[in-house]
Parts: sequence; C-alpha cells; structure tokens
Amino acid sequence: MSTTDWRLPRNYDITKEPDIACNACGATTYETVVTLKKIPARVSPTGQDAVVPMPVFKCCSCGELSNDYMKNNS
Repeated sequence: MSTTDWRLPRNYDITKEPDIACNACGATTYETVVTLKKIPARVSPTGQDAVVPMPVFKCCSCGELSNDYMKNNS
C-alpha cells in the first residue's frame, strides 16, 4: 500500500483526536501555502527540468512552517 492510498475506518471520528500545536507558539490553526520544488531532467518523467508545487502548512499565528515539513526537508 502506498502512503497516499489509505483510509480511516468508516466510523472513526477524527474530531476527537488532539490538535497538533505549533512548536514555536502553541497555536493550533494552520493555513496551506505552497513551496516550489525543482525536479531535474534526469528524474523527470518528461526528461526536462520541471517545477512542482508542494503544499505545506504554516501557523496562522506566528508563520512557522509545520515540523512535519521541516523534518522532510532538512
């Protein structure tokens, strides 16, 4: 199973799970912003350089990017 091919159980109530707090300020609301990734021609399916948008989450209170994004890009 790929990481994008999953589903929650039918009667699962995700609203009862804890919110993820921002490590910088503790707020729990985020907005989606986009970062751009340059894909080199050698790995691009078209054989040409490509620019791919990648959504990330930014804290609405302080602007800090989500730790999940930072872990994957450090």
